[in-house]
Amino acid sequence: MPGSLGLKLLQAVVLLGVMAWTVIAVADGIRQQQQHAAFPTASKGVDPGVRVLIVNRDPPLAQTSFADVVLFAAQPVEVLTPDEPTPDRRLTLRAGARLRALPDLVDGLILNAPEWGRDVRWPVTRVWIRPLLATGQTVPAGPPMRGVPLSDPRRGEAADAGPVVTLFQRNDPRSYRGTIEIRLNDARSVLVINHLPIEAYAEGVTACEMAPSWPLEALKAQAVISRSVARAKVAEAARTPNQPYDLMDGLYDQDYRGAGRHGLLVSRAVAETRGVVTVVKGGSLFQPLFCAASGGWTASSDAVQPGQKDISGAVLLAATVMRPSRDPASEAGARALGDLSTHHRSEVQIKAETIRRGLARLLRPRGIEIGWIRDIRVVERERSSGRALRVRINQLPGDPIELSANEFRLAITDERGRIPIRSTLWSEDSPKRIPDSQGRNDFAFTCFGLGHGAGLSQVSAWWLAREGKTARDILERFYGGEQLRLVPAW
Repeated sequence: MPGSLGLKLLQAVVLLGVMAWTVIAVADGIRQQQQHAAFPTASKGVDPGVRVLIVNRDPPLAQTSFADVVLFAAQPVEVLTPDEPTPDRRLTLRAGARLRALPDLVDGLILNAPEWGRDVRWPVTRVWIRPLLATGQTVPAGPPMRGVPLSDPRRGEAADAGPVVTLFQRNDPRSYRGTIEIRLNDARSVLVINHLPIEAYAEGVTACEMAPSWPLEALKAQAVISRSVARAKVAEAARTPNQPYDLMDGLYDQDYRGAGRHGLLVSRAVAETRGVVTVVKGGSLFQPLFCAASGGWTASSDAVQPGQKDISGAVLLAATVMRPSRDPASEAGARALGDLSTHHRSEVQIKAETIRRGLARLLRPRGIEIGWIRDIRVVERERSSGRALRVRINQLPGDPIELSANEFRLAITDERGRIPIRSTLWSEDSPKRIPDSQGRNDFAFTCFGLGHGAGLSQVSAWWLAREGKTARDILERFYGGEQLRLVPAW
């Protein structure tokens, strides 16, 4: 009898466990369905592709052009020029082959590959390196890009949607999907432009802007943002005649380091939000700003891009989707990630000469000289947060110079090109002048957050996703709530 009772108790425990597991699994399935359904999917639009300028990071300070380019084919490719699309202006390279391209005042572009055994001199302004299928035809392999001509380099995805070429910079190999364009910039330099679908670009950016191991819902929010920025930049560039690229791969646009850096979560985040972009209520697509950490208060878009509107020019973003607001999740996320000293509160002391050199690089192209810096004052702060908006640099000789605080922050770099002033959310006594015994000045800054502070705060998104918030919740939190629309563009 006791054995029978024990068996019944064991059966009851097992049954309860199975029932509990079933309830949890069903609830999790419903939650995942709701999260997936949070994004609309029906659209007849077309992924227009994007053109990304690859920045040259070999010099001490990054440049937009290269004296020459050396890359390696990750798979069989064809090298051709759209300037003269004839059979004698088309060559091929096997996987692993090396290609060097450099400008020439007379010949246009000089191409060298050991596989060819000679220099190829084409009197053209640009060449494309794109994947070559086994059939000898270059065609798209991924989702169709309806309405985009087959000759367009943005159609040049490889059959496996994998990397096509690898470019080495500072011992940092970066592999790229799609098509690489090498374009003559002047007699001594060339531009390198990556043409690829926006979905492929969004995958590359999301893997750089957030750790690929972060919660899925945070990654999905970042994927929507990165896609929206790209789409807005494409629309903006289309209005500029002869603009050869849509955006750059660094600080002033989005961090993009090519392909192969993502994991399954990033791929899933992009796939589950495919085509979804940010639209402002009563307006159209807009470029959502974002930062690493808000420091406790998000900034107005006017603090970064004064007067920024949606792409139709109808709606002011600072009054709708990017207004300043409290963000306690920023400190919570930075603390949980162990990043308080880098992402929440930081202190830095900078020599006046370092500031002067940075300002000279910014102001000399405008015809403005900068002298000995006597003092730096904040002359305008955001009313709600106290974030610095404008600073005045008092100099000798010369009149005072006023700049936006964000422009000032970005102008100051150390000897390695890093930006020591981490944000524009400064303490009330910053910048603080610290004179030395020889009459020279240092300036101390106490900063909260990391980056310009506008839009989504990435450490906050990490925290909110950990707390169970969906990507839609996170996006609505940072982009005006009911003012935000999430719309499938393709």
